[in-house]
Amino acid sequence: MPSAAYQRLWRRSNPAACRRYRVKRRAYHRAYLIQWKYGLNQEQFKALLSAQDNRCAICENEFSNFVKGRKLHVDHGHTTGHIRGLLCRNCNQGLGLFSDSVNILRHASQYLNGSRASLLSSQNGDRTQKTKSTN
Repeated sequence: MPSAAYQRLWRRSNPAACRRYRVKRRAYHRAYLIQWKYGLNQEQFKALLSAQDNRCAICENEFSNFVKGRKLHVDHGHTTGHIRGLLCRNCNQGLGLFSDSVNILRHASQYLNGSRASLLSSQNGDRTQKTKSTN
């Protein structure tokens, strides 16, 4: 087996060959990681993708519409490890930023629908009326 120093030297002097190797092995490596992290083999992954009609489970955008190189994300419960579905990058990050909290997401939905925003504006309106009346 070649030494690590020899391998580093070979990779530096053969960048095109390394690039071809990485491209060739990318799909295999991705499949290996999904199997290792989530216990999904290729058939199960393809079945899940097919069950979702090749779309993100949240925004329902087709995965083929995403920029090339952006991968699908396997959404799972962090405490249970249960696989919930496949998501696009934005939806996966959104859930992560909301800490997978149903309550926080509910409040965000209410805010976007205007019910929480109108509540805040009415409270702010009371403050501005009080300051105007005192002037």
